[in-house]
This record gives sequence, C-alpha cells and structure tokens, in this order.
Amino acid sequence: MQHKKYEYIDFIRGCAIILVFINHIPRLGDVTFENLNFYQIKFFAFGTYGVQLFYIISSFTLLISFYKRNENSYLNFYIRRFFRVAPIFYLGIIIHNLYFNEFLSELNFKNIFLNITFMNNIIPPSNDLIAGGSTIATEMNFYFILPFLFIYIRSYKKSIIAIVGALIIIFFINTLFENFFIDLSIGEPNFYRTIFVQIFVFLLGFVVFFINSKLILKNKPMNTTYKKKFFIKIIPLFILAFLIFIYGKQDIEFFYFRNMFFVSIFLSLFVNFIIIFEKMINKIFIFLIIKKIGTVSFSMYVWHWIIQAFVWNNFFFMQSDYSGKIIIFIFVSLLFTYYISLASYQLEKFFITAGSNLISKLNKSKR
Repeated sequence: MQHKKYEYIDFIRGCAIILVFINHIPRLGDVTFENLNFYQIKFFAFGTYGVQLFYIISSFTLLISFYKRNENSYLNFYIRRFFRVAPIFYLGIIIHNLYFNEFLSELNFKNIFLNITFMNNIIPPSNDLIAGGSTIATEMNFYFILPFLFIYIRSYKKSIIAIVGALIIIFFINTLFENFFIDLSIGEPNFYRTIFVQIFVFLLGFVVFFINSKLILKNKPMNTTYKKKFFIKIIPLFILAFLIFIYGKQDIEFFYFRNMFFVSIFLSLFVNFIIIFEKMINKIFIFLIIKKIGTVSFSMYVWHWIIQAFVWNNFFFMQSDYSGKIIIFIFVSLLFTYYISLASYQLEKFFITAGSNLISKLNKSKR
C-alpha cells in the first residue's frame, strides 16, 4: 500500500492522464484542429505533454522504489515491471484491433513481434497496434536501461550533468546527421517519440528525485533551510530552460525539440513544487479527485481512446449542434473511462501479484 506521504504521485499521474485525454479529442469526429480557434488549439495541443509528465513521474517513482527496496536484482526489477505493464498492454492490443478496423491493416507478423517486444517505436515510422502504443514502448525501453543509469547517477550533481549531456548528444547527432532524429518527410517526427530522444525527459525525473531525496528518504523537516536549498537546486533548470528557448533556428524540425524539452523542464518544476507544497494542496477538493484518477492512470491510458470513440459515435448529444457538447463529452467519456479502468485496475493488481509470486519462487529456488 502506498504511504500517505507519496499521495502526490497519484495526483501527478492524474494530471498526466487528463492532459493526454484532452489532447486526443481533436482526433474524433468534427473536432479537428482545422475548425478550432487559436486558444482552443493551444488548449488541446498542450495535452500532448501529458506523456512527458508521465515519464518524469515514472522515473522519479522508480528511483524511490530502488532506494526503498534496496534493489539488487535486475531480474526481479524486470519481472516486476513486465507484469505491471505487459498483460494490460497485450489485452489492449487485442481489444483495439477488434474495435478499430484501421489497426487490422497493420496486423502482420512484423508488427505483432515489434509490439509484444516493445520495439514498435524503434523502427520508424511507428508500428503501433494500439493507440498510444509507442509511448508505452518507450516507457518499457526506459525500464530496460534504468538499472544501468542507477549505477552511475547517484547524486543531484550527476543528474544535472546527465540531462545536460543528453541534451548536447541529442542536438549534436541531429545536427551532424541532418535531422537524424526529426524527419518530417515520413509524415511524423522520426525517432522523436523513442527513448533516444525522450531519455532527456526521463532523466529530469532523476533531477526531481535528487532535489528532494533527503525529504523522501530521510524524512528531513521542511524548514526554511531546506526550502532555501530547494530553490538553489532548481536554478539550473531555469537556466537550461532559458538556453533551450533562445537556442537555434526556428525551423519546424527544431521546433519539435525545443518545445518538448522546454515544457518538460517546467513540468519537472511543477512536480518539484507539488512535492514541496503537498500539505497545502492536499486540502483542495480537486486534488482528491485527480488523485483518484491517478490511481488508475495506466488503465485509463490503455482504454481511453476506445471509450472516447464509443461515446462520440453512440451518444445522442454528440450528434447535435449544441456548442457545449465538447464539455459534456469530456465529462461523460472521462467518467466512463474512469469506472471501466477501475475494473481493469483489479486485473492490473492480479498480474502485479503474479509477478511478485514469481519473484518469490525464483528467490526461494536460489537458496
């Protein structure tokens, strides 16, 4: 059971899934970016960064787990993460292909293999058999390298060096090989969604963790001295954000990079401030609602696309010209997604337990 002092983790996950949920609405029916005004486009488009918020809080949470568990078995870690993600992901692939006809055209041995091995985003363009599958694949790719990153990045200073180093390497390779990571000629950013680029975002989770490690691991009091050190430690993030913002050309290829990195840094700052001011925001009612959503965020991510499409195509109010139908749609589809995900979450817990039992059996066999 998650300790009360980490309840902000579910709140942040809740924020992330709501952002993703909103971002996918303009892909339904007559709600397209072409018939929205500037502010509506910005509102829906910003939701794409819910993925980056997921990555930051995922990295942060796994570091807590590594330290709390004193994880010394890579195999145990991999088994735990596989059973946490893979079963629901595989079920999602089956249901998506039964519901959406467009996925069936991509159903071949190559794509099935790439999806079940979480390599569906490594070979561009993305070969997803489930909506948002490349995001989950990138998450699993990160799980694979996390134990090795954990060996070398064990302090705040090293985490700052890591994000700066990752940024320099990404920009250098992209410049050297003429937009190697971003190639819009294939119709979407080439490698943009993969671990090769998103590693920067995951490493921001390391920075957040080491900024707050004494508070999390040693229960240091939140006194004036601690807060002063906190604000000093976040200064490099502001500097890095500023440098990213002013750097380089304003061409479309670089635009993808600059915006994602820039916003991701501020999302990491958002996570930092939620941690610091948790006691204050914990009294706000909306915090409790979003936190409940966050507890089932993975299931919501897997199922929300299907439920959005179902509500859009089958509920009578979506066929009307009522100007407020989008608000009603968001509320109804979010409610449906939440309650279906509650049931799916029970299945998640079953597989998580199965993974834990497998680890226990393997550990006993070694004795």
